[in-house]
Amino acid sequence: PHSNVLLLTRSHGSEEIYVEVDLDAQQDEADDDAAAALLDEEDEEGDMRSLPPVAFSVNIAKGRAALGFSCQTDGEAVMISHVSLNDSAGAAGEDEDEDEDYMPYTGPLFTELDDTLQQAFSDYLEERGITAEFGAYLIELVHDKLEVEYMAWLTRVQGFIAG
Repeated sequence: PHSNVLLLTRSHGSEEIYVEVDLDAQQDEADDDAAAALLDEEDEEGDMRSLPPVAFSVNIAKGRAALGFSCQTDGEAVMISHVSLNDSAGAAGEDEDEDEDYMPYTGPLFTELDDTLQQAFSDYLEERGITAEFGAYLIELVHDKLEVEYMAWLTRVQGFIAG
């Protein structure tokens, strides 16, 4: 409660998988010409409007290294925008803490990667449960979390004003 970060974890063999959603980094629905008021209303065809996409990160840790993915889901697919490798041993095995100016290369833009490699990364995530179904679940989870946090915030503000 009262946290702007949603963290989900699981294991896959010898790997630890961390999915993190920063609620403050999500698309601001109010910026989209009254989209916030229309999200749960029917559109002209009578279909329910969908919830906004959710941005999230996936970190897959093996030992002291982690493969990180910046992703987004619309509930129908998971799209990867960046892949990075955080090797805590640093370049050439040096300790990063010794050099404060150390800035590791995080990798190219995902769209610059070969299509085969892009698909391999998508398959890698799917094998670890980061699927379209997970994306749909995550959108609902984030929507519910935002509602709960909003209601708790209103209660705290009301208590402050009344006190």
